[in-house]
Amino acid sequence: MTTVYVSEENLKSLVHHKLHTAGWIPTTTQQVTDVLVHADITGVHSHGVMRVEHYCTRLAAGGLNKAPQFSIEQIFTVSGHSRL
Repeated sequence: MTTVYVSEENLKSLVHHKLHTAGWIPTTTQQVTDVLVHADITGVHSHGVMRVEHYCTRLAAGGLNKAPQFSIEQIFTVSGHSRL
C-alpha cells in the first residue's frame, strides 16, 4: 500500500468540493469540512474525512438534513462523574 500525503489546504478543498457537489448548503459545507479535516489532522481518523462518502450517501438517501435549523430546547446540568 502506498501512503499519500495531502496538505491541509488541499484536503479541505477536496472535502469542500465533494460536500458542495452532494448538495449541502454553503454554511454546512464549510462547517463539516472544518470539523472532518480537524479530526484527521489531530489523529481522530474514525471521525475524519473517511466519513465524507457516508455522509454524502446518507444525504442523497434523505437520511440527513442539509439545512438544519438548530434550537435550544432545554438547558440543564450534566455531570460525567470524572469519567473519560
